[in-house]
Amino acid sequence: MGPLQNLIIIGSIWLVSIGLGTWMTFFRQPGELEQLRKTEQLARMQQSEIASLLSEENIIRGQAAEIQAQWDSRYKSIPKKLATHEVIGYLNGLTDQGFESFNLIYDEDRSGKDFNAHIFSVQGRATYRALYQFVWAIENYRSFYRIVNFELSHIDLPSMDKKTGRERVDVLVSFDFELQAYYGGSAGLSVEDTLPGRSKGVIPATNLPPVPASVLPARQPAKNPFYPIIMSEIPPNTYGLLDLDRASLISIVDGKAVFTSDSKAVNGDRVSELISVGVGDDVYLGRIIMVDPINNKVVARLNIGGIMDERIFELDAAPNFRQAIGPAQLAPSN
Repeated sequence: MGPLQNLIIIGSIWLVSIGLGTWMTFFRQPGELEQLRKTEQLARMQQSEIASLLSEENIIRGQAAEIQAQWDSRYKSIPKKLATHEVIGYLNGLTDQGFESFNLIYDEDRSGKDFNAHIFSVQGRATYRALYQFVWAIENYRSFYRIVNFELSHIDLPSMDKKTGRERVDVLVSFDFELQAYYGGSAGLSVEDTLPGRSKGVIPATNLPPVPASVLPARQPAKNPFYPIIMSEIPPNTYGLLDLDRASLISIVDGKAVFTSDSKAVNGDRVSELISVGVGDDVYLGRIIMVDPINNKVVARLNIGGIMDERIFELDAAPNFRQAIGPAQLAPSN
């Protein structure tokens, strides 16, 4: 075999290698690479989906644990039977103080799949504190009651004070709501169903423990949102305190400020009386905060319908010393 033939054979092998390499590089390998890329992308998507499912599982486990804890900590008692007079007696016990009126109308006995309920319409007037404590008792006592469609409005109610016989103004709340009293719940809903022996139909002899105060909201309201910051009318002088607008400071004796004040007697005549007050004593709309016998000054802080004001009264002592500082002199007595 001559050199030319060897060269031809080597060239042919080289051309075949080049062609095969070109075919592998530009035709076969791109398809394999694309398939591998899709396989890798699918694996990553599956991995991401698994991670998302694991995260959702942890969230659902947490929610389930929270719901289970709430269910295990339920403390409401749902009686098997409940008469309307029992509901009325229970509500009367909660509204014996602080309520101007409490009108109760029975609407219906509503039957449900899991429980039944007596439905009442309630209207009335009460102080905000008394109404707050009533709602607190409804929401937090063991008896299962519910308030819906709750409407409130502010009302000023003038009245006569029984002790003083003077006019007074009570800041009340007018309310209107629907009350639902539940009974006849399905097995497991009432807290008694969790006590030993209940599952066997035996009524437990032990009483339910009190609900810890730490898990309940505050029983006293932080503030009265219905009490006006600035009142449209100044409240009356119910307790007959010293009215500084109708009084005059006449002296300061032994740390007490002595005022003369005009008042109306029983027969309608105007009479003048002397009233002494010291630091911390109440006056109409406020109290005395300073009595200064050296500078002959008295200061009172007043709340005039929500507007704070300080009244300063000064004792005019100049006439008492007029002979010492004026042109006239006292003649010595013989």
